[in-house]
Amino acid sequence: MPDLRFIARKLTDSEVTRRQANPGRLLTLTTVVAVALTVTASPAQTAPEPDIPPEVDPGTPTYVGSDDPVPDEPVEFDPTVNMLEAIYEADQVAGGDSYWVDRVLERPFLNTQDDDLYTRGRALYMYTHDEDELGFAGAGTGANGGGGFAYREIIRTGVTDLYTVEVDGVSLDEVTAERRQYPSHWTSVHEASGVSVRQAKFITHNNVAVTNLTVTNTGDASGSYTLRASSPIATTSAAGGTELTDTFDTRYDLTAVTARLSGDGFAASGDDLTRTLDLDPGESETVKMQLGATTAELPQSTTEYEQYRDFDPATALATQVADYNRWWVDNVPYIDVPDENVKKMAYYRTFLNRFNYVDADIPGNDYQYPVSIEGVLGYNNAIQLTQPMHLQDLKWFRDPLYSYGNWVSSGDGNQCTAFHDNPGSLSWGNSMEQYIGREGWKSYQVHGGDRQIVASFARYVECDIKGQLAKFDTNDNYLVEYDSGLYTGNDADTPTLHWAQYRGLPVRQDRAESAYQYAGARAAADAYKLLGRNGKAAEMEALAGHIKDAILTRLWDDSPITDQPTLEPTPATRTEYRDDLSVVGSQ
Repeated sequence: MPDLRFIARKLTDSEVTRRQANPGRLLTLTTVVAVALTVTASPAQTAPEPDIPPEVDPGTPTYVGSDDPVPDEPVEFDPTVNMLEAIYEADQVAGGDSYWVDRVLERPFLNTQDDDLYTRGRALYMYTHDEDELGFAGAGTGANGGGGFAYREIIRTGVTDLYTVEVDGVSLDEVTAERRQYPSHWTSVHEASGVSVRQAKFITHNNVAVTNLTVTNTGDASGSYTLRASSPIATTSAAGGTELTDTFDTRYDLTAVTARLSGDGFAASGDDLTRTLDLDPGESETVKMQLGATTAELPQSTTEYEQYRDFDPATALATQVADYNRWWVDNVPYIDVPDENVKKMAYYRTFLNRFNYVDADIPGNDYQYPVSIEGVLGYNNAIQLTQPMHLQDLKWFRDPLYSYGNWVSSGDGNQCTAFHDNPGSLSWGNSMEQYIGREGWKSYQVHGGDRQIVASFARYVECDIKGQLAKFDTNDNYLVEYDSGLYTGNDADTPTLHWAQYRGLPVRQDRAESAYQYAGARAAADAYKLLGRNGKAAEMEALAGHIKDAILTRLWDDSPITDQPTLEPTPATRTEYRDDLSVVGSQ
């Protein structure tokens, strides 16, 4: 098993050394992306599109958006510097309470269904989220049958809150016009007669969920307000009555998590933590709650919980917002294009890559590596189909962990067979079409690495390509055969399969997705060449050649696209039928 974290750290250190040794030689990635996108986005002189026949013209939708979708950068563009770092430093000089990427992706209240929570940790997040309650409450269930908080994924069916905070005897309503959500944190205002609560909440990188509450007496008389925090995963008094704690197993027993819940000046009262605030009219007081989801494999989770527990509320929020936004500086390029709607979309896409990612470091053979997830709020697994799609973006992140994690997880977790969806979840769980070999090799071409990582890559991909053929090529003609749309990821939208299915005919067919095995075999051959293992390289090149020949001879149709498809060559694994359903031939 390659030590991915050591390798990545070694690569990063080497890159730093190289840059320090040649400071004048490097054109920064910031510069390249900004200049390239600015140039290519210039208006092009192209021929007008031909008229679309009215009977198939869907029309052009009316697009509505902000007149100013991207706030101005606080510094002028300078191609000689890291622009995101210059922007970050300018925001810090301005007070450090607001950062540019947060401002770009700021989300106000849109509608009553707009309740997903952006802020998340490396493993802890809200799978479903109730915006009406203070703290981290769940609301309804999602595709995997559960709701509320998740550690890697939902911990059980049904809705499980992380923790909630109530004001005894008070029914608060959110003032939706005051809501602002940012990737780093959420803010909202909740009111009732005589009292207002301003909330700022976030989840740190190492899985600490923090809630700052500013309680204001808006009435005409002095009042006492008892805050009550509770959590279904932390009910046992500890630390002299200042903390509630318990340990639970995550779904499918991947790991054990110890929850630690505490608050400024709060004390245990049964299964809850409580604190009473005495406020004169117009007086406010801010308190802070935090729950750390701590694990043995992530000692940083305990350190970070204790750090945020000891912070005052203002320092806690400022530290989170600064640390979260520093990540953009360290990992992604600055993007600038003339169309600010496209620019905003580009940063949102980068945010989605970050959001749909887990780095739980769980011991075993499932989520021990950082890996991207197909929708942490949906199917919620490292599904092989989409791993290479994520790799197309992740390889441009400066830290190679983000791209290498995907293909190392796929390879190491499948023990020399066809890549299979991550076994740490029962969501999907199959070998699906994918081109991880090709995109994994491209990530290596970006980041490099030592012989160990190249050797692991070559073996993983060789095993996958041979494993795919062993599983799906039943007649040994070097073409994978599918009999269900799920293998393609298109599910019900695979007409080539359903045309036969709906007529009660055989649906197994040779597939053009065999091109993915061709690309993987070529990538493995290139890796073996780099290692000097010429015999293995020749073997994989020969396999790639067989796949290529099969695609071009058995799947290729030279007839014009306006003609009916020819019936030759006859596919080896499916009976062919004419439009009148008479049998043409089978093999």
